[in-house]
Amino acid sequence: MSSSLPRPNTGFNTGKFRSCQRFVRRFQESGAGAFRVRRITAMTDIEDFFRLQALVARFARAVDLRDHEALSALLVPDVAMELLPDIRIEGRAALAGMLRDDRVWATTMHTVANVLPELHGDRATVHANITAVHVSPGGPGKHFDLGARYTFTAVREEESWLLSRIGIEPVWTTGDDHGMHDH
Repeated sequence: MSSSLPRPNTGFNTGKFRSCQRFVRRFQESGAGAFRVRRITAMTDIEDFFRLQALVARFARAVDLRDHEALSALLVPDVAMELLPDIRIEGRAALAGMLRDDRVWATTMHTVANVLPELHGDRATVHANITAVHVSPGGPGKHFDLGARYTFTAVREEESWLLSRIGIEPVWTTGDDHGMHDH
């Protein structure tokens, strides 16, 4: 005596699924290849998406640790950083040197959020929101805080991505910026 339980109706048609599997297998074996190429491209896009997010995180970390060598490794030689409305720094050596020689702030902490890469072949635009705390040498009670929208431009060089432009658009500030915007 065998009792068989009724199978629940899941709405899934295994016959149609197997038919689709056979179609895809024949398509791949036919040499048409477009399906496979798109799949590989999609995986590359996902890898690049994460590499670009990591690039922005490594940028913020290098700035906070004042690691000018790590920062230099993330930048193309002719990188430009623009802090709107009126500050522009050009060149890897100048940007990394500014970090190395900074005596205005005892320390900084950049928190990066909403990192959204947009891929354009071997170029990418990466948007991010950054909250930065700049602590004065006078102690942690004295600081300048900044909320900003960052727009990075990155270029692929061999197997890695490097920053070619860093755009900073302040949204809000609080505290004493120690004359950062004075001329």
